[in-house]
Amino acid sequence: MRPSVMRSAAQLLRRRNYSSASGQQARKVAILGAAGGIGQPLSLLMKLNPLVSSLSLYDIAATPGVAADVSHINSPALVKGFMADDQLAEALDGADLVIIPAGVPRKPGMTRDDLFNINAGIVKNLCTAIAKYCPNALVNMISNPVNSTVPIAAEVFKKAGTYDEKRLFGVTTLDVVRARTFYAGKANVDVNTVDVPVVGGHAGITILPLFSQVRLGKNGVEEVLGLGQLTQFEKDGLEALKGELKSSIEKGVAFTNANAPDIRFSSFQYDSFGDSLADTGNFPFLYGNDSREPALRTPYGETFFRRATGRFSDGRLIVDFIADTMGLPFVRPYLSGRTAEDFASGANFAVGGAMALGPDFFRGRGVPMGDRMHLDVEMKWFHDLLDLLCPADRY
Repeated sequence: MRPSVMRSAAQLLRRRNYSSASGQQARKVAILGAAGGIGQPLSLLMKLNPLVSSLSLYDIAATPGVAADVSHINSPALVKGFMADDQLAEALDGADLVIIPAGVPRKPGMTRDDLFNINAGIVKNLCTAIAKYCPNALVNMISNPVNSTVPIAAEVFKKAGTYDEKRLFGVTTLDVVRARTFYAGKANVDVNTVDVPVVGGHAGITILPLFSQVRLGKNGVEEVLGLGQLTQFEKDGLEALKGELKSSIEKGVAFTNANAPDIRFSSFQYDSFGDSLADTGNFPFLYGNDSREPALRTPYGETFFRRATGRFSDGRLIVDFIADTMGLPFVRPYLSGRTAEDFASGANFAVGGAMALGPDFFRGRGVPMGDRMHLDVEMKWFHDLLDLLCPADRY
């Protein structure tokens, strides 16, 4: 049983200001894959959780028996079991939190591709139903490979118009739990005083605990640093995990988009408009990424997963201010390369592709930059165009 599952779900519920006091609002949790090895103990834990008032258990088989057993636990949550495709809609209807442990575990002799080929279709179908019957639910993904199943879910929700990055989670807390335990054992300290940041994904080399960032205190964690000066081993680990994690994410996206209709025209419109609003520049979308203008190509920005950001910006972006409102710490970029030649593969960001870089950064390294327009100028263009397209006397 994953020790992170109960904790993760409870935290999600609390973040939505759910109360365990008497007279609480009805809050429904749906577990998809409730009859499996993770689903059964997870169902028990959810039944014991005072934040849950309605528990919906779904699986392709054996769910009525699991639901009957769980319902006998003396806690207030009402339990109902659902089985097979024709009952999935009722299981999800009105759910506030959906937890997905559905799929098969990795067995001896099974490759990650084998696991993906089975679980990808299961996750896609379940998320399609979530988008239809409980589009505002928090979705907690346990099904492996998480590095690919979370992107599958994201793509399904995007196509349905229900995607919200703040409502989709991959369960990786298990990696943090293990890192804390291993560190405490090695350092011979109380595990309750330890916190270890873990970045990356949830498989193999994509899991990177940053032990150099741990700080201990008498009454618990005194300080956990943002990603400052990492050890060379950790830097090497970041480089190693990026390609693997990027491959897993793209695999999930490709699976979802395999039979998708061609929507390049609408994507072009959204991307150009969104980049303009965020002061990231729409030149790559207007002229193409293969333009001869060096400033339109890498190295002027790559995300953590080595994907070109398309940013043509100086200063903080909208995403940075959104991160502030979420209480996330400001993360400094880790940049490799000293000369124009070194930048052939782009600027490497340690976490999240956190920011855009100013022109002086590149000019100092012999990388030519084009002229840039300030956000105020782009916004003025937008408002002028809006007045032309949507005159006040007509709308």
